[in-house]
Formats: sequence, structure tokens, C-alpha cells
Amino acid sequence: MKFEDSKIREVEHCVHFTGHADQHVANACIEMPASVFISAVKTAWRIPFGQGPAFFNNGVGKRGYCETYDAIQLLCVWWNQHAPQQETRCAWFFEPWVRVLDDGEYRAGYNETPNAPIGVFGTDTLAHARVANLVMIEFVKGSEHFTYFDYGVDIYSVTGAQSINIDPVTEAQTNSIGVGREEVESGEFDLAWYTLKAMYDFPNRFPAAWDELSRLAASRDHG
Repeated sequence: MKFEDSKIREVEHCVHFTGHADQHVANACIEMPASVFISAVKTAWRIPFGQGPAFFNNGVGKRGYCETYDAIQLLCVWWNQHAPQQETRCAWFFEPWVRVLDDGEYRAGYNETPNAPIGVFGTDTLAHARVANLVMIEFVKGSEHFTYFDYGVDIYSVTGAQSINIDPVTEAQTNSIGVGREEVESGEFDLAWYTLKAMYDFPNRFPAAWDELSRLAASRDHG
């Protein structure tokens, strides 16, 4: 189900988990230092989301413009240097997923994306990095690798598998996004924008996770 911001504020967030802990670890092929993730979030704070045209006008007519932002490239560069399989070192953006409750779901970094079962991420582990026991990151190829069909566009992870997508209307897992080539090529639709917004909002939406990751980063990830 979709996890509304209002509901996030009404529950006590967890930072230690007993359920699905092994699955979370198994879902990723590598662990990212908390300090790297924290740096990317802080970099996202410099993006003028609240200034309307000041942000969007920069990307007019440019496919994949948001993929070039430092907040995204910081994590992608880390992945492209450290991913255990050389052929998967081709990330251009990513999607963060967060554990909030001690249950079987990740909450999407972007607030309008529904939750996803933790087990769903066990099928493409070579595209995933985890940050402590709290965050799962799916790395994907850039928009130049999208494929287009009458019903929309398919997105691919760095392994070449179709990226995980949860339909915001049906809340079902799907491999396609209902936008057309023209919207993508013109920059009107930029999937990496949702990544930037997720990173920008991370401390406000996930305060317990932010505090714990900040603590780990400050202690050089020896938590």
C-alpha cells in the first residue's frame, strides 16, 4: 500500500529490526558506507526544488537532465567504482527504498510511490547496494537505455533486468511506466527527478533512519 507522509509521522520508526533482516542483507551485493549516502542527501539540499522554474527550466529540452546532478552522480560514481561485477558498473541514477517498520516492506524514497515487499528485491541483487540495515538502493541505467512501447517505457537496472516499479494507481508490481517517448526525449518526464526529490526529502520523511545513518557516518561506519 502507499505509505502517506501523514502516516509516516504517526508511527514510531524503527532502526533495529528482527524480521526480514537476513533478506535485507541478501537483497544487495554490496554495502555502501553511510557516509556516502549522507553526503548525497546533503548535496541534494542545494537543489532549488522550491523555486519552480528555477529548477525545471534548466532541463527543458534535455533528456535525462536530472541524471547529471551531483546528488545522483555521487552515489553512481561510488557504485561504478565498487560494484563487484564489472559489467554492472554502468549506473546513471537509482531508486532508494527504506525500512521504517519491523515488517516485510520497504517504503519508497519518493512519497507517492507505494510500498514494495522486501522479497521482491531478491531477484536482481547484483543491481542493489544496502546502507546499513535501513536502506536498499536499486541502481539503474540511464534514460538512453529506455525502450518504448505503445503502453509506455521500460526501465532497466544495471544488470539489464527490468527495473522494479510499483504502479501508483494499482499498487501492483510492473515493469513499465506509462509515459511516451516524446515526454522523455523532451525532458518533460525525467525519472531521475523522483530520485532527487527522494534524497532531498529523506531526513524529513525518515528522521529515525537519518539520525542512525548520520551516527554511523560520524563513527566512520563502525556502528
